[in-house]
Amino acid sequence: SLICNIGYFLSNNLSMRVSDNCLVKKNSFNISISSTTGSILSIVKCTGYCHTGNVHLRQRNHRGNKVQISKSEYMLFLKHPIYLWLKKYDKAKLPPVDDALQAIFEAGHVFESYAENIFNNKTRLGFEGYNEYVSLTKRTDDAIKEISSKLDNSKSQTLLQARFETIVNGASLTCICDAIDFIDKTTVDLYEIKSGTRVKQENLYDLAFQLAVLESCGFKVRDVYVINVNGQYVRSGDIDINEFCIISKVSDEVKELGEFTNQQIELAKKCVTSNIMPVL
Repeated sequence: SLICNIGYFLSNNLSMRVSDNCLVKKNSFNISISSTTGSILSIVKCTGYCHTGNVHLRQRNHRGNKVQISKSEYMLFLKHPIYLWLKKYDKAKLPPVDDALQAIFEAGHVFESYAENIFNNKTRLGFEGYNEYVSLTKRTDDAIKEISSKLDNSKSQTLLQARFETIVNGASLTCICDAIDFIDKTTVDLYEIKSGTRVKQENLYDLAFQLAVLESCGFKVRDVYVINVNGQYVRSGDIDINEFCIISKVSDEVKELGEFTNQQIELAKKCVTSNIMPVL
């Protein structure tokens, strides 16, 4: 825990939820930060010597609902702000997922299951259902602690489908990363798995958002990659995963999007906390 001034956080339309748990000092702010992800776990304001507990930060929108921007929601925002606003407040007005798009989603999941076999020392997290999604951040934190003890100079450790939460530019953000390869306890390589045959610009925007979240959590992202299908691959017998997949290094392209990404995160935060729907 740290004792410091958190006026910035409290002035940014944030809510607090308190549970009885711990003893804190008089007239201070107590901030608890994850030792592995760097995420803010709790903030407590103390007006006297008392038992208090975790204070979980989430932005509130104009309707008083808790707001957090996920990676997929950020990508909706880049498509057009109105899609993000409707996702939060009026989902019925969003276009439905048609059969063709659903087929793309399913193909992506199938390829992902093959591509994950590229990594040797891996731990898969992920989720099925809302409760597992909610618990995924803590399970990620626990998994990082566990694999940190296994790291040595010769073998990296990979987390698949890990979830991270943080605050960037006053916005509460979360993302699930396809693959995080731990080089050491704080240095990682980031991988995105896509069932297309080439790297697309939208993949770079997606990864730039993940990069912003990971860096805010205290990680140094060494390199960034996209894993695609090799469209020229011809199967003969069992699938050769190293021939089936193409790994493209996109570190420079993604890191160049840093300033743009921070600007868009700020605009997305304003969008989801506004009582006015964006116009087409």
